[in-house]
Amino acid sequence: MGLPQHGCLVSEELAVVIEVTPEAVGPGVSRVYGVSVRDILGLPSLATAEVLAGVSGLDRQVRWIHVSELLDIGRLLNGGELLLTTGMQLRDLSAQQQAEYVRSLAQAGAAGVGIELVQWLPSAPEPVVSVSDAIGFPLIVFRHEVKFSTITEEVSRLIYDRRYGPLRKADRLTEDLMRLFLQEGGISSMLRLVSSQLGRPVYVVTADRRIYLPPGEPERGIPDELLASSPGDDRMVETRDRGTFVGVPVFVAGQVRATIWLGTETDPEHDRVLAQRVALVVGCELLRRRQRQELLHAVKGELAEDLLAGQVDEPLLRERLRLGGAAVGEWFAVFVVEITHAGPANEQAVEEVASCQRMLVQMLQSSFHVPSGTSAPAAGAWLVAASIRGELVKVILTSKQPDRLLDAFRAVVQWLRSEARSKFAGLRIGAGIGRARRSLQGLATAYDEALTTLHFQTRSGFPPESAFFEEISLYRFLLNTPRPEIERLVADELGPILALPPETRRTLLRTLEILLEENLNVSAAARRLYLRRQSLYRRMRRLEELLGAGFQRPDHRTALLLALRAQDVLRLMT
Repeated sequence: MGLPQHGCLVSEELAVVIEVTPEAVGPGVSRVYGVSVRDILGLPSLATAEVLAGVSGLDRQVRWIHVSELLDIGRLLNGGELLLTTGMQLRDLSAQQQAEYVRSLAQAGAAGVGIELVQWLPSAPEPVVSVSDAIGFPLIVFRHEVKFSTITEEVSRLIYDRRYGPLRKADRLTEDLMRLFLQEGGISSMLRLVSSQLGRPVYVVTADRRIYLPPGEPERGIPDELLASSPGDDRMVETRDRGTFVGVPVFVAGQVRATIWLGTETDPEHDRVLAQRVALVVGCELLRRRQRQELLHAVKGELAEDLLAGQVDEPLLRERLRLGGAAVGEWFAVFVVEITHAGPANEQAVEEVASCQRMLVQMLQSSFHVPSGTSAPAAGAWLVAASIRGELVKVILTSKQPDRLLDAFRAVVQWLRSEARSKFAGLRIGAGIGRARRSLQGLATAYDEALTTLHFQTRSGFPPESAFFEEISLYRFLLNTPRPEIERLVADELGPILALPPETRRTLLRTLEILLEENLNVSAAARRLYLRRQSLYRRMRRLEELLGAGFQRPDHRTALLLALRAQDVLRLMT
């Protein structure tokens, strides 16, 4: 049976207090606003209210409050309303119609109904009570006259505070964070502010696994579950002993650069809004650092070009280095890397070359960095400046010991052979390293040597391992020698070994080469050949039989080494 239409005394609805959609509030705000019927019963205006039925539904969420005497009000509801009525029209309904009235409210999604039992109804109709209890629909009654306007005001304020309170907190937090940002307080100070205001742990983990914590908190305090998460995680993580954390990605120039982890308690969605505000300001700080770093790189790139041109006073150059925050040792060396694409010259090829160049410079900056204001320690080599010009990456390193420069460059060559080649399979990579100099003025000559080595490598097809200028001197001499002379040198010096079976020939040639490179140091040669000393001595006796007892004399050793290098040149010519 349908409900009769409304009568004569009340012909329009009284309501529309607050109606704000989640979209208007902003992303990340829950559609459940956290105001239940139980919460509303704690308001002063409902102090005399009595829950007569439907106690099991007291946790129903209240989206807004509505006052109406319409009996068919259910068709006008959107769900989540707490309906207030004087019950003036319920008294004339049949028991079945009274029961249908309650069911229609519940079916419309209303949160509950409050009836004033003063003027029109002395008591709540039994069908209304029984149906409300049966379906868990809260029935609230007022046995004394109340002001619906006061109830509406207090409920509206509660809903507003629950909806907008976290956002106001987020606004205040954002203002304080931006103030710190403008004062250049740094990320750790921002996290201290967040932690103190919210009373919860907060961490930043960057994409390269750098960790930021509030000052004074030990790094081991960050839960392992957060460290194991992927960069830019946007989810909740339950930790074993630190509770639950909300993860929010930090974007810089459209790319995920970090994750904000904020401890959460009762309302993860509102905490997500707070974490998003923190992520916004931390992203600004990371962007500022990136821009400053790029500016410093540009300045250092120009500095590298000036150093390699050799046109500036050494005292002035050293002062520019000091002002640029570069630590300066006593020795300097130049490293040149040429990166080209083996395939067609299209946009993708250009981007791959640029990516490899950036990756190389980043590796140099992280591996050979000295903090501003400190001097280069005795052990180690440090980056002075780097420049990218076209296909060339020009690098200047400094150290207090020249052998440290060689070790550093060998590490870079190894990186080029392994990581760079595996990541950029379609690229050709060549390298050249000039001899170390004890003066900045000598860098121009060292740069020419590095380019000479690089060009030799490119022409000859030698791999980047032969990147040192000292290592190509014999090759450059031999490449300018007529081929018949080279063949005669090889036959004269190595003929007896070359006449042996292939396996024995290869073994003895390799042994001879290592012995000569190690200046006949048996221990060092045995280590490189993975031999016991006794085994190496046996091979040396065999070499004496083939080459003569005088093969260890300095002049003979020089001729043998030249002949071994001549073999490499003959292979290139072939």
